[in-house]
Amino acid sequence: MKANARKLLVPTSTPVSTAVPPATPLSDRRKYLARIPVELQLRLAASHYSGPARSLNLSVAGALIETCAPLTPGERVILTVTPPEEELHLSICFEVVRIAANHSSASAHRFGLRVLTDEFLIWQNFLRLQILK
Repeated sequence: MKANARKLLVPTSTPVSTAVPPATPLSDRRKYLARIPVELQLRLAASHYSGPARSLNLSVAGALIETCAPLTPGERVILTVTPPEEELHLSICFEVVRIAANHSSASAHRFGLRVLTDEFLIWQNFLRLQILK
Protein backbone atom coordinates (compact mmCIF):
# COMPACT_ATOMS: atom_id res chain seq x y z
CA MET A 1 0.00 0.00 0.00
CA LYS A 2 1.31 3.46 -0.84
CA ALA A 3 2.35 5.67 2.05
CA ASN A 4 -0.17 8.37 1.13
CA ALA A 5 -3.08 6.01 0.38
CA ARG A 6 -6.22 6.45 2.47
CA LYS A 7 -8.06 3.61 4.12
CA LEU A 8 -11.83 3.35 4.08
CA LEU A 9 -13.11 2.69 7.57
CA VAL A 10 -16.56 1.12 7.71
CA PRO A 11 -18.25 1.35 11.11
CA THR A 12 -19.07 -2.10 12.45
CA SER A 13 -22.59 -0.96 13.36
CA THR A 14 -23.39 -0.16 9.71
CA PRO A 15 -25.03 -3.12 7.99
CA VAL A 16 -23.26 -4.30 4.86
CA SER A 17 -25.59 -4.82 1.93
CA THR A 18 -26.25 -8.26 0.57
CA ALA A 19 -27.22 -9.20 -2.94
CA VAL A 20 -30.71 -8.09 -3.85
CA PRO A 21 -32.92 -11.05 -4.75
CA PRO A 22 -33.97 -10.72 -8.42
CA ALA A 23 -37.71 -10.74 -7.71
CA THR A 24 -37.51 -7.97 -5.08
CA PRO A 25 -39.85 -5.05 -5.89
CA LEU A 26 -38.14 -1.67 -6.28
CA SER A 27 -39.92 -0.35 -3.18
CA ASP A 28 -38.23 -3.06 -1.03
CA ARG A 29 -34.71 -2.76 -2.45
CA ARG A 30 -33.58 0.09 -0.17
CA LYS A 31 -33.05 -2.28 2.76
CA TYR A 32 -30.37 -4.11 0.74
CA LEU A 33 -28.33 -1.01 -0.15
CA ALA A 34 -25.39 -0.07 2.05
CA ARG A 35 -25.70 3.39 3.56
CA ILE A 36 -22.83 5.72 4.29
CA PRO A 37 -23.48 7.76 7.44
CA VAL A 38 -22.30 11.21 6.40
CA GLU A 39 -23.53 14.66 7.34
CA LEU A 40 -23.32 17.24 4.57
CA GLN A 41 -24.86 20.67 4.49
CA LEU A 42 -27.23 20.83 1.52
CA ARG A 43 -29.44 23.31 -0.25
CA LEU A 44 -32.93 21.98 -1.02
CA ALA A 45 -35.12 23.37 -3.78
CA ALA A 46 -38.73 22.17 -3.97
CA SER A 47 -41.84 23.64 -5.56
CA HIS A 48 -42.80 25.49 -2.37
CA TYR A 49 -39.49 25.78 -0.51
CA SER A 50 -35.86 26.70 -1.01
CA GLY A 51 -33.54 26.49 1.94
CA PRO A 52 -31.08 24.46 4.00
CA ALA A 53 -31.11 20.72 4.57
CA ARG A 54 -28.58 18.16 5.75
CA SER A 55 -27.81 14.59 4.84
CA LEU A 56 -27.94 11.84 7.46
CA ASN A 57 -26.82 8.99 5.22
CA LEU A 58 -26.18 8.34 1.54
CA SER A 59 -26.48 5.25 -0.66
CA VAL A 60 -25.97 4.53 -4.35
CA ALA A 61 -29.69 4.95 -4.93
CA GLY A 62 -30.47 7.95 -2.74
CA ALA A 63 -30.20 9.78 0.54
CA LEU A 64 -31.84 10.31 3.89
CA ILE A 65 -32.11 14.04 4.58
CA GLU A 66 -33.42 16.32 7.30
CA THR A 67 -35.03 19.70 6.61
CA CYS A 68 -37.59 22.03 8.13
CA ALA A 69 -39.77 21.90 5.00
CA PRO A 70 -42.61 19.40 4.77
CA LEU A 71 -42.32 17.35 1.58
CA THR A 72 -44.69 14.78 0.08
CA PRO A 73 -43.93 11.40 -1.45
CA GLY A 74 -43.69 11.68 -5.23
CA GLU A 75 -42.48 15.28 -5.07
CA ARG A 76 -39.33 16.07 -7.05
CA VAL A 77 -36.61 18.15 -5.44
CA ILE A 78 -33.13 19.38 -6.28
CA LEU A 79 -30.35 18.99 -3.73
CA THR A 80 -27.25 21.10 -4.12
CA VAL A 81 -24.21 19.65 -2.41
CA THR A 82 -21.08 21.67 -1.68
CA PRO A 83 -18.61 19.23 -0.16
CA PRO A 84 -16.35 20.65 2.55
CA GLU A 85 -13.07 22.11 1.30
CA GLU A 86 -14.31 22.23 -2.31
CA GLU A 87 -15.36 25.20 -4.38
CA LEU A 88 -17.53 23.30 -6.85
CA HIS A 89 -21.08 22.27 -6.09
CA LEU A 90 -23.24 19.49 -7.44
CA SER A 91 -26.99 19.70 -8.07
CA ILE A 92 -28.90 16.42 -8.32
CA CYS A 93 -32.61 15.74 -8.89
CA PHE A 94 -34.32 13.38 -6.45
CA GLU A 95 -37.82 12.09 -5.81
CA VAL A 96 -39.23 11.91 -2.28
CA VAL A 97 -40.06 8.24 -1.72
CA ARG A 98 -40.79 8.10 2.00
CA ILE A 99 -41.28 10.11 5.14
CA ALA A 100 -38.92 8.87 7.84
CA ALA A 101 -39.49 8.97 11.58
CA ASN A 102 -37.59 11.69 13.44
CA HIS A 103 -37.23 11.19 17.16
CA SER A 104 -34.64 13.93 17.72
CA SER A 105 -36.53 17.09 16.76
CA ALA A 106 -40.15 18.13 16.43
CA SER A 107 -39.32 20.96 14.01
CA ALA A 108 -37.24 18.96 11.54
CA HIS A 109 -38.59 16.45 9.02
CA ARG A 110 -36.74 13.45 7.60
CA PHE A 111 -37.24 12.11 4.11
CA GLY A 112 -35.94 9.24 2.03
CA LEU A 113 -34.98 10.40 -1.45
CA ARG A 114 -34.30 8.39 -4.59
CA VAL A 115 -31.96 9.63 -7.31
CA LEU A 116 -33.76 10.10 -10.61
CA THR A 117 -32.48 7.93 -13.45
CA ASP A 118 -30.85 10.73 -15.44
CA GLU A 119 -28.69 11.71 -12.45
CA PHE A 120 -27.70 8.21 -11.33
CA LEU A 121 -24.12 8.09 -12.71
CA ILE A 122 -23.33 11.59 -11.48
CA TRP A 123 -24.52 10.62 -7.98
CA GLN A 124 -22.46 7.40 -7.98
CA ASN A 125 -19.32 9.31 -8.99
CA PHE A 126 -19.93 11.82 -6.20
CA LEU A 127 -20.22 8.97 -3.66
CA ARG A 128 -16.99 7.40 -4.93
CA LEU A 129 -15.18 10.68 -4.36
CA GLN A 130 -16.58 10.95 -0.83
CA ILE A 131 -15.46 7.41 0.01
CA LEU A 132 -11.95 7.96 -1.34
CA LYS A 133 -11.37 11.05 0.81
